[in-house]
Amino acid sequence: MKGPTTIVTDGFELYLIKYGNSGMATAGSGDVLSGIISGVSGYISDPVKIAYISAYINGMAGDLANKKINSYSMLASDTIKEIPNVLEKMIAK
Repeated sequence: MKGPTTIVTDGFELYLIKYGNSGMATAGSGDVLSGIISGVSGYISDPVKIAYISAYINGMAGDLANKKINSYSMLASDTIKEIPNVLEKMIAK
C-alpha cells in the first residue's frame, strides 16, 4: 500500500517505510521499483522481505534525489542515480 507511509504486509509481518516523496510520482518510477525488486530477488527469497527492502531502497533513493534536485523537477532516472548511494549506506550499517 502506498501513501505518506508505504505499508508492506503479508497479514503476519508488517513493515512501514517512511521514505519517498511526491517527486517520485513521475513516469518510470514504477519501472525503477520493478528493477530494484528484480535485483533484490536475486539475493532474498522471502517475498515480504523483498517488497520491504525494495521499497526502502527506492524511497530512500528518491529522497536523496529530492535533496539534490527538488520534487518538481525529478525524473525517474534521478532516483536510479542515487541507488548506489543508498546501498553504500545500507552496507555500512
